[in-house]
Amino acid sequence: MDKQSLIAFNQKFQDFLEAYSQLEKNQHLIKDSVSLNTAEVHTLVSIAQNQPINLVGLAKLRGISRSAVTQMIAKLEGKGLLIKIPNKSNRQEILLSLTSAGQKIYRLHQKQHAYLEKQVMGVLQAYPQDFLMNLEALMADLKQVWQELPWLPR
Repeated sequence: MDKQSLIAFNQKFQDFLEAYSQLEKNQHLIKDSVSLNTAEVHTLVSIAQNQPINLVGLAKLRGISRSAVTQMIAKLEGKGLLIKIPNKSNRQEILLSLTSAGQKIYRLHQKQHAYLEKQVMGVLQAYPQDFLMNLEALMADLKQVWQELPWLPR
């Protein structure tokens, strides 16, 4: 490819990344629901898939601090999406459970996720495996470049 073609390809690639960034911001919008950000939806999903779970377990699962989990739980509890239940066998431990509203959001999220996965798989199946393997190698190479940028903290 000549330099102009590479520049044009790079611009299309940047446009693709921007479209994906918009998808990440908007894919968790749930009609007729309380306003939730991506982290809140993923927290609800983590709780739904790992019930009963305590604050420490959720922090480990999500890879965030206990303080961040505590703040997130307070927000979700305030929105009526989960409840804290004292553990009967250990009174100091709090277990988390989704309310019916939280379960509804979880089910809608799972439905959205399944739809998106089905659509993406349909697109990917239209391409030959060697092309996808080359694309996978390209993604790995670009990821390495991004991780090694000299101005990013290490």
